[in-house]
Amino acid sequence: MGDISDADARDLVGQSMTKFIDDILTHGVSSTSKATDSYMTPFVNAMTQEGSSIMKEPCYQSDIINVPTPDCLKGSPWVEERALKSLVGDLSDPQVTLVNSDNFHRASTVFPYHHPQLTSDCDDHSGPCEIDHISITQNIYSKLNELDLGTTPIAATSMRVKLKSSTSVHVAAREPDADFDTLDRKLTECQTMNEEIFDWAYAQAGKTAQDLYTNLGEKLIEQPDKEQPNGGLWIIQELEWNEAKD
Repeated sequence: MGDISDADARDLVGQSMTKFIDDILTHGVSSTSKATDSYMTPFVNAMTQEGSSIMKEPCYQSDIINVPTPDCLKGSPWVEERALKSLVGDLSDPQVTLVNSDNFHRASTVFPYHHPQLTSDCDDHSGPCEIDHISITQNIYSKLNELDLGTTPIAATSMRVKLKSSTSVHVAAREPDADFDTLDRKLTECQTMNEEIFDWAYAQAGKTAQDLYTNLGEKLIEQPDKEQPNGGLWIIQELEWNEAKD
């Protein structure tokens, strides 16, 4: 939903295209390039954080740690840098460092089977120590994207992310009494991550886009998680989007 009519929007697009072509033919360069770069920067930043397959294909290698190449992406920077820390929260011991390595693998692959891993040297000694975590991510995109119709989101419609439980990380961080129900059964873990992603995206947008969303846009409201005890069903049960009738 925009703040101008469809007809006016088409006129503006036509004027912009005409000016762009005229600039290229007349001057060899378009004066709109700098404005385009500024306008597209938030989109590029978001695609980079996601690890968008539009930028590069996911590596999907057999080894759990992907080796990035000029043709493939190792994993999602957002998941690597933010998702696990969002799930785990603050650790009681400030000398414990949590490091994550995210890797793109298909969630349904059985041979080889990729699952998150956790190693730690914190039990061996007191003082500073490190917990190393490996997460698994598969970005899911609309099947219509390949047709390039302009009617589906460029972004992943969901990201299937496998992480070790928050409890396991806290136990590895010298917290033997970490409680599973308190840390992993709130059913708001994914909700909180998605809210953080939305807040980040909103902050990236320009004031005009923010005002349009605030005043005219349909509000995206994250709902509590659905408990799913089986990994296979978790893969099949896609992220749900429900549009309110009002």
